[in-house]
Amino acid sequence: MFFHNWFTRLIGIYIRATLALVTPCLLLLPVLVLQLRFVPLFVLRVNLMRLVIFQLMVCQIRLLGLLYLRKMVFARLVLMIVRPLIRLFQHLFLLLLVPKVCR
Repeated sequence: MFFHNWFTRLIGIYIRATLALVTPCLLLLPVLVLQLRFVPLFVLRVNLMRLVIFQLMVCQIRLLGLLYLRKMVFARLVLMIVRPLIRLFQHLFLLLLVPKVCR
């Protein structure tokens, strides 16, 4: 019984963390589509990079708040997994979106 309760909580935390990371990025899609029409590609890449990194930082803050307000036992475990993922995404976006000229 204890294992089932522990596993259910862990799955719930994982789902909440995933939603906290994915939802703001989906909300950015209309902004990016509008920018495709009116903004040159280079400016679009830089703006996209800034928006995505900002959203990832906001998601990390939301996730920290969610986990610490609930004071769950597995908060540290989830943060140990999520923080490196956020840093990895930040580096990937920097490498993919900024042209070689800017590096």
